[in-house]
Amino acid sequence: MLFSHKKKAVKIYWKNLSFILVYTGLIIIFFAALLGNNKLQRLQMVVLVNNAEWRATNEKKEIVELPFVIELKSFTIDEYPSGKPKCFTSEVTVYLQNGDTKEASIKVNKPLSVAGWKIYQMSYDKTQGKNSSYSVFQLVKDPWLPAVYTGIFLMLAGAILLLFSGLVFKYQHYRKTFIFTLSGIILFSAIIARMWLSPERTQTLMPTLQSIWFVPHIMAYMLAYSVLGVATIYAIYLLARPKKQIAFMPLCDSLVYVGTAFLTIGMLIGAIWAKEVWGHYWSWDPKETFALATWLAYLCFIHFRRFQPEKTKIAICLLIFAFLILQMCWFGVKYIPAFGNSVHIY
Repeated sequence: MLFSHKKKAVKIYWKNLSFILVYTGLIIIFFAALLGNNKLQRLQMVVLVNNAEWRATNEKKEIVELPFVIELKSFTIDEYPSGKPKCFTSEVTVYLQNGDTKEASIKVNKPLSVAGWKIYQMSYDKTQGKNSSYSVFQLVKDPWLPAVYTGIFLMLAGAILLLFSGLVFKYQHYRKTFIFTLSGIILFSAIIARMWLSPERTQTLMPTLQSIWFVPHIMAYMLAYSVLGVATIYAIYLLARPKKQIAFMPLCDSLVYVGTAFLTIGMLIGAIWAKEVWGHYWSWDPKETFALATWLAYLCFIHFRRFQPEKTKIAICLLIFAFLILQMCWFGVKYIPAFGNSVHIY
């Protein structure tokens, strides 16, 4: 009897492990952001070409002296044949307090780490373009960075387990339908990705998009949108055919698990990418806000199904509502007035 109870406990634990990891990681990120907010320093520095600077300004426009000096040797802009900017590069020499020097190139997506600070290439004199006489850097010191990355790692691990829990479809009668559906989704996503990520597009990307995170971020969201779209089609069908709801709902559940896993992965990759480009994970940008709302909507569906499995009609309505929020995130957000200041305008 004891063995039976132990076996059951282990089974339940593994079933819930994905959510334990996701929520534990989310809590760690939340408290790291909350507790580390007072320790976080975000400064802006303007350095003239062939000049050195050791002072920067904070968000209150107060002058802050740094424990190192940045000398700007040159600022260059590489362009595509079309004339669009390909790469912004600041060649610098950093002088440390201990007498050491560091020669480096600072580019978008390639910040420089010095004495606990990260230095980001942010801007330049856009009125002068290639002849800009100065470079604008953002300097960020985030002592809680390891804690945040720990939380992100736990959430990624939870998302991967959630993905596998969705892929392991235990209902034998619909296994072939599930496999066929998922195979079709992957094929469709691959075709769309091939079109969207064509060489013509990827070889003329603006500097912000030239990152190793670009393709994984896009692919994760494409797969998520495709899987969740098919789940919604099944949901609408079941809404019209109530007698089949109990039989087909497990199929919707598995698709939502897979789609939500890809949503989570895409969102976390986006956060890591944002940190490498702008020095922050989250800015409550309209696109980011609706991405979070979409993620929470699908989590509500998952937990409702786990605790109220007999209320299929309400669950179907929740699933359709979540997909409407997803459409707002994908298409509708561009019509919000605040989107004009979004960092997601490319």
